[in-house]
Amino acid sequence: MFGRRRLDKKIPELNTTSTADISFVLLILFLITTSLDPDKGLTRILPSLSYDETLKPSQIEQRNLMDIRILADGSVMCRDKQTSTNELKDVLKNFIDNPSASDSLPEKHLTDIPMLGGCMITDKHIISVETHRDAPYESYFKVHDIIDKAYRELRDNLAMRKFGVTFAACNENQHEAVEKYYQQHISEVYNTEEKEKKP
Repeated sequence: MFGRRRLDKKIPELNTTSTADISFVLLILFLITTSLDPDKGLTRILPSLSYDETLKPSQIEQRNLMDIRILADGSVMCRDKQTSTNELKDVLKNFIDNPSASDSLPEKHLTDIPMLGGCMITDKHIISVETHRDAPYESYFKVHDIIDKAYRELRDNLAMRKFGVTFAACNENQHEAVEKYYQQHISEVYNTEEKEKKP
């Protein structure tokens, strides 16, 4: 009788030399095809570091200043009057535009703007936002969002009247013209400990 032959065969191993290359190619593919959300935030132009170039509150005419205060409980005061966030946008639009040329609202100056010609604009208005240190973040961002919406609606209306498109759809020259007509002037004020201690 013949004895059984012993099978000493080894199972072949999987060839993994190209696995690293495939992983690298897939990684690059995912990086290219994945859309990353852009950073979100508030666009603000910071004042100059030079103290001499900064306007002091006493140098600003009261009619040109819209003071908004966010209190510790999140409520909003606009020109020392309790204001709801719903009506704040309309108050701001009226302040920025001053359509009736009121003496109690920002003064208007005749300015020559390319593509728009001679325009009466309120280029010296300032919106001052004073936030209490204990005010909730939600109230702070809500107020700034309302300010941005007020400017955006005014700019959209002007762009539609003059160019027949929204502000976002304007070309570069139209964009600059509309921005110059409705210039954004926002000042941030924060309570210091000394100021808060005052009765």
